[in-house]
Amino acid sequence: MPNKVDLTSTEFQAYFWKALQFFNLYRLSLTTVLILLQQTGLSPKFLGLVHPTAYLWIISIYFLFAILMIPLLIKRIPGYKWSVIIQISFDILAVVLMVHTSGGLNNGLGVLLAVSVGTSSLLIGSTRALVVPAVATLALFAEGIFARFHDLHVLDFSQPALLGGSFFIISILSLTLARRLHQSEQIAIESKANLASMEAVSDNIIQTMTIGVVIVDEDNNVRLINDAAWKSFGMPSQPQAKKLESLSKELHKQLFLWRINPSNPITKKLKMDARSDVDELQIRFRQMGEAEHNLVLIFLEDTSILNEKAQQLKLSSLGRLTASIAHEIRNPLGAISHAAQLLEESENINESDRHLCEMITKHSRRMNHIIENVMNLSQRRAPQHESIELKLFLELYIEELMIQNKDNLDINLEVMPDEIEVIFDRSQLLQVMANLCGNGLRYSLANTGVASLKIIAAKEYGSELIFLDIIDSGPGISETDADKLFEPFYTTSEHGTGLGLYLARELCEANGARLNYLPVPTGTGSCFRLVFPRDRDLD
Repeated sequence: MPNKVDLTSTEFQAYFWKALQFFNLYRLSLTTVLILLQQTGLSPKFLGLVHPTAYLWIISIYFLFAILMIPLLIKRIPGYKWSVIIQISFDILAVVLMVHTSGGLNNGLGVLLAVSVGTSSLLIGSTRALVVPAVATLALFAEGIFARFHDLHVLDFSQPALLGGSFFIISILSLTLARRLHQSEQIAIESKANLASMEAVSDNIIQTMTIGVVIVDEDNNVRLINDAAWKSFGMPSQPQAKKLESLSKELHKQLFLWRINPSNPITKKLKMDARSDVDELQIRFRQMGEAEHNLVLIFLEDTSILNEKAQQLKLSSLGRLTASIAHEIRNPLGAISHAAQLLEESENINESDRHLCEMITKHSRRMNHIIENVMNLSQRRAPQHESIELKLFLELYIEELMIQNKDNLDINLEVMPDEIEVIFDRSQLLQVMANLCGNGLRYSLANTGVASLKIIAAKEYGSELIFLDIIDSGPGISETDADKLFEPFYTTSEHGTGLGLYLARELCEANGARLNYLPVPTGTGSCFRLVFPRDRDLD
């Protein structure tokens, strides 16, 4: 015999209450048909044959009972167990009374009890449901005995016995069916729960990925976007309810071109706008599932992360070489420099040799500067963040720059608004400014004859980001050189080391800031933009 099925889960409760509502719908339909047949005169003659008035009252009360059960079942009152007991009990009572008022079991109304018996087994789902056919059988025997004592019809126990036997067979078969249905339902519920769990896990994995993920449909509506992609687009509101074009026109264009030839595996780089904290993304497209679904998976990878990994490898190599460089080069270099200075101070040296000594001293200093830069890269200390009033900081720096520089400097400073404050390590910001301003003044002087700079500090329109632009009047930088500006040991100057801009960007990134090169619209000059971090980005 089947075991009792657990009815405690929410899914199972909803399933059984729904089944109970359908059972009441059957009851309501049955009583409605019986009343209509009785009122229109189309009812078979055996229905209500003995007591027609009592029969009409019984089916009317039965109908009202079905109506009353509708709101109770919707509100789940008085509970599932009692609702089943009340409905089945009322069904047995009503059908037995209908049999009695119609002249006994010869009219075939007793078959209606089979529906209630079979349904009760499905609803109860345990061996306790066998009580229902037993009660129904006893009720039929009681009706026969009562009718015999009142001479309503002949006493015949064969029909109640046959019906009772059929009730038990129906109940056992229904219990077997109920067990299988419940098992199937349990498997379906568990599968649904597992799928929901796997979906939650997958969604959590996607959301925590450092690579941006966007899924768009055939109409370019954003169906899914993870946190990394959301931040790359400048954290727009309700991105999943928008078109891809509203997030990035360039990405929308690249997707259009890729859809023309989806077999093209070439990855592209995407420049982001000012709303984003990311400068450049590497994008890849992939069709999801069958082509007819037209869902496209877009991967957005921050190139700065890839560059950082490559730079870390370079720094690791530099770190291993630092000690050897300091020992093997710096000490002999110091001796060479010192010897050149002694020769230069000699009274017997002629002007030609003195010039050679100056060359030795100059290039010794340059070599020492390279070693110091390398050591600074490998031994860079952690930044000590503090709040810096940008206008005051820049004014003091320019004043000091004017004092130290022999050339006449033309530096124009604009800070909007005046009270801008940034979070940065003061000494490291001074080092970055020294490199950028030194380069700018040198190239401006070589190109125009005047060491000029324009320094602008302001807030980006439509965002909280504060930027600092250092614009020179030099010849500008070609696109080829611009892509390699921040690489270590890359320089366009004969006297440069190729480490200044690289070190400046490293210091900016250590403080959560970004340093980028921006071409000047006029075509001449260069602009280096330092974008400071928000306070929350440093948490």
